[in-house]
Amino acid sequence: MSTGSGGGPGHAVVIGAGISGLLAARVLSDHFSQVTLIERDSMDSLRVWRSGVPQARHPHLLLARSQRIVEELFPGIWDDFEKLDVPVFDFGSRTRMLFPTGFSPSIDSGVLCRSVSRPRFEAALRRRVLALPPVTYQDGSQVVGLDLHGLTRSVAAVLVAGRGRGRTGEGVRRVAADVVVDASGRTSHLPHWLSASGLSRPRVSQVDPRLGYATRLYEIPDGVDLDWDVLVEFTRLPSASRGCVGLRIENDQVLFTLQGNGGDYPPGDEDGFVAFARSLRLPVTGMLARLRARSPIYCYRNTVNRWYAYHRVPRWPQNLIAVGDAHCVFNPIYGQGITVASQQALLLHRMLEQGGDAPVASTLRAYRARQARQLRWPWLLSTSVDRGWQEGPVSLRSRFMSGVADAWMCSIGGDPEMFSRFITVTHLLSGPGVLLAPLSLARIGRAYLRDRRASGAHREEAR
Repeated sequence: MSTGSGGGPGHAVVIGAGISGLLAARVLSDHFSQVTLIERDSMDSLRVWRSGVPQARHPHLLLARSQRIVEELFPGIWDDFEKLDVPVFDFGSRTRMLFPTGFSPSIDSGVLCRSVSRPRFEAALRRRVLALPPVTYQDGSQVVGLDLHGLTRSVAAVLVAGRGRGRTGEGVRRVAADVVVDASGRTSHLPHWLSASGLSRPRVSQVDPRLGYATRLYEIPDGVDLDWDVLVEFTRLPSASRGCVGLRIENDQVLFTLQGNGGDYPPGDEDGFVAFARSLRLPVTGMLARLRARSPIYCYRNTVNRWYAYHRVPRWPQNLIAVGDAHCVFNPIYGQGITVASQQALLLHRMLEQGGDAPVASTLRAYRARQARQLRWPWLLSTSVDRGWQEGPVSLRSRFMSGVADAWMCSIGGDPEMFSRFITVTHLLSGPGVLLAPLSLARIGRAYLRDRRASGAHREEAR
């Protein structure tokens, strides 16, 4: 991996300096003599929780796959966190998960995780990216449109204004670009920009689990010893709509989140928070009482899965791509967003390297197709259960996928082998083949049959 010292001529513009944008800028710094990051938040606000990342106050567990990619792109970056006392743990032995059929067994999985808050992680990436010679930074600015070549429909420039001034048309300036990467996240305006340029809007796939969560930051007092670094109670269709996630982070702190699916949103007031926590199967209220609250309760409900099919848009502008949440938004509760952004950055790096002297436009065209294929598995993981929580009638396909996902979850409690496979799949270290192996299919099938028999017995008792 090269070190961001600049490559061939040209100017790449990255819209958004969140994690997706920083990863993209790191890759582009190897292939362009100038890379400009354009970020609407001010540099001062980037040091704390910021409005551009409203879910930043909530847990962000870095999956093992993303950690390995980040280390490849930024060698030695994890040394930056040693002084912060960031937890480093084996996911199999330091995770306590309550599945429908029982707790996860304690195993040595070999899957090491680091648990750090979103602002700390983003700040570490930002320091390294801004130190790269090709990279310049424009904060307090927002992109308000694209300027396309009339004949070739390739991107010629982005239109930039001061934050909050784009609607009036005042102070809009043109920034010429050879490549544009939209990494502006969930609030991306790319579909509108395409439409304004006379192009088609993308088809959108959307799955809304109507999930909300409420999070509070706690400090672990001296003398309090938690026997986990990750604590999870899973929800289950259709009856168990409530769950939780606890995550130890740097400096002996815990981010604790209450989760509610299907519109059963946890409240943001003190009494409601405690009452919701008391309704869980896990006895978390006693644990929370031993911790020291260090923040208000923050609620978040924008958890819709949304995939823009940019790879199918006809007459797509050359030299333009979208990455991260600007392309495909995942329900944050599954922790896949950062990992998928990391995978997209690594794919971009490898394709630019392999492209050699080929025109960048042809490389990016091929990239969009491969990017879409790369998204299929994490999208399936995220939406299989979420489809069952949507409002309205549920299709036969959705019921089948939800049933398979539920049977998979039922097969894990107390089974070391299935828990090991669960870890590799959810950390995106392996694909669906792990679940299609004979051993997995047999145990998932047995779990499904057991659940069907139990459901039938309950119905008989109800009569």
